[in-house]
Amino acid sequence: MIGKTVLQRVAVTTAIVTGAALVIAGLLWLLTGLAPVGRPPAGGAGQPVDQRESLPLSGVTLISVESKSEHVRVVEGAGDVVEAWLHGTISMGSADMIPRFMTKADGATVKVWLEYPRVDLRPRWIDLDLEIRVPSGYAGSLRVECSSGDINAADHAYADCELIASSGDIRAAGLRAARATLRTSSGDISVESLDASDASLGSSSGHISVKAIGATGRVSVETPSGDVGLGFSTVPRETSVECSSGDAVVSLPADATFTLDARASSGDVRCDFPITIAGGASGHGEHELSGAVGGATGTTLPSVRVHTRSGDIRVQRR
Repeated sequence: MIGKTVLQRVAVTTAIVTGAALVIAGLLWLLTGLAPVGRPPAGGAGQPVDQRESLPLSGVTLISVESKSEHVRVVEGAGDVVEAWLHGTISMGSADMIPRFMTKADGATVKVWLEYPRVDLRPRWIDLDLEIRVPSGYAGSLRVECSSGDINAADHAYADCELIASSGDIRAAGLRAARATLRTSSGDISVESLDASDASLGSSSGHISVKAIGATGRVSVETPSGDVGLGFSTVPRETSVECSSGDAVVSLPADATFTLDARASSGDVRCDFPITIAGGASGHGEHELSGAVGGATGTTLPSVRVHTRSGDIRVQRR
């Protein structure tokens, strides 16, 4: 009897917890208006979406884009206007299920965002792309925030560039800016080439890869869970790489001179450059390696700091 009573209590408690979780999930969905992202199910019909807007760029110094469940692509445009194009399909439904395309010119800022209906709790899927076309002559700043989707940024030179994804990958090629910030909470960062005075890249859970970096100031890279691969065409004034769980590979020009501080709490450290350390020269260490690379000494040398808790470190020639 006691066993039966305990089982009944467990069943009731489980039902209550499950019900509460479903209610909370429904309320959150209602408040945020988010929908599942992805391709339509096999054989499923979709409702096409094709919306376009354009705004003049005269006097504009910042283009701000906010996206929820759409993938954002920033590509080169023409003329003297910024163009926004929302296209793709969503699950069938009434017209009020389609997100509303919003644009606004606010002084020196152009804003582009989408608003979703908040009254329909029926399951639905979306497969939408938000394409932002930026004229090649635009030399202001760009800020893109995406809640649930990927960000792609093509070849362009900005004053400042900030790409922020809550849950999605960030990909870029030919990105140039005085200051570049690329961050995602859950996703990978993959960059073909990046030229910036200062650059900050971070992923809470994902890999970070930059094939070619040309920087003069400070480069900061951080990922608690993921690998890091960086290829430098020049040596910045200061480089900092932090990995909690992952390997770090840093490639530098063959004739580079810098000070190195490499530490792996649980992993090996290897440096392909001849390095001068206290007591002589060495090319690798078990868990820690610090010294001057290139036979030079002094505090004015560029600094390269690479730390990982669980993973290997390799500093190599390009």
